[in-house]
Amino acid sequence: MNKIKIFSFSALLLLVIFGCANEKNIEPDKDKIRTEFAGLARDYTLGLKSILKKNLQSGGPLQAINVCSDTASDLTIMFADAMDLDVRRVSIKNRNPNNVPDQFEAKVLLEYEELLLNGNLNEKTETFDEYSINGKTVLRYMKPIIVDNACLNCHGNNNQISQEVADIITEKYPDDKAVNYTKGDLRGAVSITQRL
Repeated sequence: MNKIKIFSFSALLLLVIFGCANEKNIEPDKDKIRTEFAGLARDYTLGLKSILKKNLQSGGPLQAINVCSDTASDLTIMFADAMDLDVRRVSIKNRNPNNVPDQFEAKVLLEYEELLLNGNLNEKTETFDEYSINGKTVLRYMKPIIVDNACLNCHGNNNQISQEVADIITEKYPDDKAVNYTKGDLRGAVSITQRL
């Protein structure tokens, strides 16, 4: 319930903004939408990290393991439903099979990897543009998710992930690819799509 309270104000504000922009015959203000998508991605990521840290402090990695799977999925659905957007987390090294990137997302993630290798990936990095998918115009936005220390309890190497956590991950995600990260790596991205 706390996770819903954390994001209720942001969700309602964005719903009003996008609802107004989606009225028929009104050209959306793409700069304003990009700014709102950036705020949504930031709030989503910060909220998820806050919940993760609280769970780590109160119950350790075994309690926190559900944050990135169950809580993140709940938050994603809440944001998407509230604002009539497609909101997802994607990664080339996905854990959850629902987080496999589409062609556009995979291309952007590879660009982010290149930026990381060259030391140019930072908190200002984002991708926003208009595209046509099956003849329909969509706005696409992506913001990278960077690995921090808390992530390593479930996404680090064998020395960082406890056996109990590893067993749960293997049971829930037998095809898991989301391990052996280090702090500062690109974990994936928040991806937002709005159909015009």
